[in-house]
Amino acid sequence: MSLWISFALERAKQLAEYDRRAFEGVSDPFKKELTEDQIHVMNTILGRLPAEQINTLLELIFECIVFKIDVPQNINDEDYIDISQISFRDQLIGYVDTSPFEEDLHVDDSLMVVICQIPSDTDDQLRILTAQSVDFWNEVNKCRQRKIR
Repeated sequence: MSLWISFALERAKQLAEYDRRAFEGVSDPFKKELTEDQIHVMNTILGRLPAEQINTLLELIFECIVFKIDVPQNINDEDYIDISQISFRDQLIGYVDTSPFEEDLHVDDSLMVVICQIPSDTDDQLRILTAQSVDFWNEVNKCRQRKIR
């Protein structure tokens, strides 16, 4: 991981700890809130993970938001796709496969199993969308904070 992304991640963690906007520069379409049911499912999934894996997941989500999700797109382009309505799980898996920091990102099989448990089926009411990625990161960070206390 590059030094600037490490600093940006640490800054986001600190801002989130004090209920400040950690992703102020990220586009609004990716800041939709999770429902209480989605948060409950997420906490159930993450509750079984050790703090180190939650931290790795937090880092992965942060990088995915910065490098893959919040990349400006031309809505007039014929190839334009509104990624805010795509499953966030699919975005994360795609990012793991193409990460620019692949050598630094230690996503083991058990963490991939957890990522694959994130609700993503189109007909699932608990489906987490890319539009909810910032709130998802915030909830993972809250879980990390609970684990380290």
